[in-house]
Amino acid sequence: MLIQRFKSLVESYILLTFYYQLGIPDETEKRDNNGIFTDFEPHHLGNKEKFDYYSDVFYFKVFSCWEVVGHILNIQYNLGIKKIEFKKVVRQLKGKDDDMFLKLSEIMSNIEFINANTYRNHITHNYSPNMPGLVRRIDDNGVVIEYVQEYFSSSMVYENIKSVLELLKRSIEVIKN
Repeated sequence: MLIQRFKSLVESYILLTFYYQLGIPDETEKRDNNGIFTDFEPHHLGNKEKFDYYSDVFYFKVFSCWEVVGHILNIQYNLGIKKIEFKKVVRQLKGKDDDMFLKLSEIMSNIEFINANTYRNHITHNYSPNMPGLVRRIDDNGVVIEYVQEYFSSSMVYENIKSVLELLKRSIEVIKN
């Protein structure tokens, strides 16, 4: 299963890199007050659309790889966890394999891992952070709140993706040793 997830991850990485390198002028300074990309030409819209799609797939697949790593550790250490979540499995390693626990905890506390997890959570559960604009939500008291969402430019996402690949590589190296 891990090999299958890696193949999907590599495919999405290759395709998002291709569209990123074609050019996406979406930095903050290249937008007007309404969040409109001032330097966009028609082909940039297609590049961004495809980059956004493959980066979303990448984030789903990279965290899916970590979940498979969690399954491997759950079996290897006989943790008995029924609903596997990588972070939960790593926490359960404390006291069973403190060296692995510390090394994997270091990866999970890395700012790039945290940013990737935040990004994936936003695209999965909230809003798409690669689309500038207004967000409307209802708080716990039923009050409608509107705000301009934080925007992740293509270059921010691309740099994070490269860092996350290194973190996944380190995770695999930790569990195979």
